[in-house]
Amino acid sequence: MRVIVELRETPLFVQRFEDARHAQPGGTAKVVIKFDLRKRDADAPVLTSLKLLSSSGLPADARRGEKPELVRISAADYTPTELGYLIYQSDWLDAAHLYYRECRTGNWTELPLRLVTQDATTAPLPFGYIWESGLPSLTGCSSNRIDIKIKVRDKSGNSTEWIMEPGFVSAAP
Repeated sequence: MRVIVELRETPLFVQRFEDARHAQPGGTAKVVIKFDLRKRDADAPVLTSLKLLSSSGLPADARRGEKPELVRISAADYTPTELGYLIYQSDWLDAAHLYYRECRTGNWTELPLRLVTQDATTAPLPFGYIWESGLPSLTGCSSNRIDIKIKVRDKSGNSTEWIMEPGFVSAAP
């Protein structure tokens, strides 16, 4: 895993993580976390889940020829207490964005997200806001490897960006 921490003249920090162990074979997973220590909320939001679902609402399995037709993501913002516990902040998230593209080619295409619900009760840590988006037909793609990028930002301007290259392998093009 490669970790880069950028320090600037302001207390804005940028952490970058890149790791091939957490991606599809031959791919990479990248996370960029930006946070500002001048703010009361100096912690970036976190992604709590990513699900690729088939038309039946179950996890899509490319090995069985199932195409993912729905993406469901969730994210939450927590603050640490003096004792080290995390407290869920139900109203701190500001924005979430979901993008896709053919494996490492072309520009990112944003998919519209629909807020499904907010989970504020799951112990020990709530999932937070849960969004979903339909995936467009990918039959015109020259590759069956599709990248995914997710960005979440809180009201303090802290953000997390997660990129999986590829994010999933669809059925053969």
